[in-house]
Amino acid sequence: MKLRASHLALAVGSLNLTGMLATLLLANFVEQASDLLSLITFAGFVVACAIVGALIASKRPANPIGWILSAIAFFGVVAAIVLAYIEANPIAAGSPGRLADWVGSFIWALTFAPIISFSDCFRPDGHSVLAGGPCCG
Repeated sequence: MKLRASHLALAVGSLNLTGMLATLLLANFVEQASDLLSLITFAGFVVACAIVGALIASKRPANPIGWILSAIAFFGVVAAIVLAYIEANPIAAGSPGRLADWVGSFIWALTFAPIISFSDCFRPDGHSVLAGGPCCG
């Protein structure tokens, strides 16, 4: 059986949803009540990107919007997992950093940077300046 792009899109979407659910369950035990509201809000953003991205990418695999939304959701899940890990295992002041601290400092840029690519897709004529052709397939 050949793996089609629509199957891959649905698999990535379900992986993103499962990762976010696992992060919320873990964060329920380590986060303070004030931090939990911001994590739930961020989780809503990630879940929305995962669902819409998986649906668009499975129905129209050539459309980059679905894959961009799936990438935003993936990096959002990684950011939430790293944040929950850092909150659960704090390090003492002055001690050397860890890989999780390093990843946690830049993963947010990978989460929100793909949103910039949407600005190129909303040109009045529908053509992408960066790609030289239609952006939204």
